[in-house]
Amino acid sequence: GVTVDKSGSTVFVSDSGNNRVVVVDTSNRRARVFASGFNFPQGIVLNPSGDILYIADGSNHRICQILFSNGTMSVITGLTGSSGFVNGMGTNARFNVPTGVSVSPSSLFVYVADYNNHCIRMITLATLEVTTIAGSGVAGFGDGVGTAAVFNNPYHLVVDPSGSFLYVTDQSNHRIRRV
Repeated sequence: GVTVDKSGSTVFVSDSGNNRVVVVDTSNRRARVFASGFNFPQGIVLNPSGDILYIADGSNHRICQILFSNGTMSVITGLTGSSGFVNGMGTNARFNVPTGVSVSPSSLFVYVADYNNHCIRMITLATLEVTTIAGSGVAGFGDGVGTAAVFNNPYHLVVDPSGSFLYVTDQSNHRIRRV
């Protein structure tokens, strides 16, 4: 995963093979370790104001955030090392290899491609509540509304600038889907 700050001068990369996040200064092309302690981090995204970085920590089955104000990393949803398919609050929610993250233009929601649960999840940031917004948890293909839609390993996603649609790479169906 890759995300860039508003100025285009700083690039953040989820270095999955080395279980860390790397930051690259584009002015001098120097890279340094920004954060570690992950287990196959995948998706990575900055919120619109550029002060919070969200990371899909795939094999730890959790979503983390790094606050630039104090540099702290914390788990916001999911429980380290505990996979599952549970909607709930904070660490009571369960994911099964989250791979993609995107943040709404309003910074109110983080969307998650939940790879092995074959669904799209939404985190309401004010409460850290996780809900399933598309997909049933069963692999396959089918258009539909909400949990009537069927995915097969959604991998990454992005919300459009208006916040109206999510575009999802549905990996094993070899398609780009719109939610």
